[in-house]
Amino acid sequence: MTGVSAKMRRIKGAEVAVDNGQVYFAYGAWNEMLFHELTRFKGQKSGSSLKSKDDLADSTGLLVQKVLDKGYRRS
Repeated sequence: MTGVSAKMRRIKGAEVAVDNGQVYFAYGAWNEMLFHELTRFKGQKSGSSLKSKDDLADSTGLLVQKVLDKGYRRS
């Protein structure tokens, strides 16, 4: 994956984990903002516009990367 940012790899990794049923989301007020970011994320550099925010998406990617890579997978 040369030329692909670490952020993009993390977020796409989280997407794969969700698609594979490895990650579930509890109901919460933050979900709407997170899902909005995930659906709008196109790999662009984040900016000040609400349409380009990706902090929640990136945090989700980091969490999935750290937890799943450490072997805390459900059996």
